[in-house]
Amino acid sequence: MNSIKFLYAAYIATWLTHGFYLVSLVSRYTRWRQMKVAQSSGVYVQNHLVFAILVTILCCLPAGVPAILYAAQVNGKLQAGDIAGARTASKKAKMWCWISVGASLAGGLVYLLIAVGVAGSTSR
Repeated sequence: MNSIKFLYAAYIATWLTHGFYLVSLVSRYTRWRQMKVAQSSGVYVQNHLVFAILVTILCCLPAGVPAILYAAQVNGKLQAGDIAGARTASKKAKMWCWISVGASLAGGLVYLLIAVGVAGSTSR
């Protein structure tokens, strides 16, 4: 039984390591891409793409998808010269990211309250 627990822990550690590596690669690419866009337009607007991808994977998928869609629009609008549109898309991407985090926390809290309620009712 201990060997199974060890293998499971090693499996989880491997996937966490791969996840952190993937996040660092995405972050580096995003910074490089934003620097290229900022050089061509002279204006820098953060696109929140890494944050959007992370909250989609780790938090709440339905609220993360609009965050990714808005984050993906930022660089294109900057390249087209639509600075106001890029800032609006950036603000909406950030808003949807935080909605995803909030929904995940609220869902976790509801789950915890239900689990404690069920555990409390079965122990009596």
